[in-house]
Amino acid sequence: MFSAGRHASRVARIAQNFSIIRITAAKRLP
Repeated sequence: MFSAGRHASRVARIAQNFSIIRITAAKRLP
């Protein structure tokens, strides 16, 4: 059984990275 807190922080980090990638991709579009 894994720690729910660690899992939540990991999901939050992935979501943050995904949002940053989306923002940079949007800025790159003409």
